[in-house]
Amino acid sequence: MPRYFFDINEGDEIRDYVSKELPGEDAARHEGYGIAAKVASDPMSLLMGGAIMVTVRDSPSSIATVIRMVCQDGLAIIG
Repeated sequence: MPRYFFDINEGDEIRDYVSKELPGEDAARHEGYGIAAKVASDPMSLLMGGAIMVTVRDSPSSIATVIRMVCQDGLAIIG
């Protein structure tokens, strides 16, 4: 089974050096969405910058997919 790395960036990058064994790219993408949702569930992480990015790599230097989540305060959009 291939190994996938999940780097998290919410202003500061947390690089994954351990990786996780998963059956394929679809499973890795699903895992990436889960990680992004978990990070987004912490209100402080959204207040810090409003953007969360999970980069899924299938090797130390090859990007399989990038998941981006953005949160904007409605008043900031209007004003």
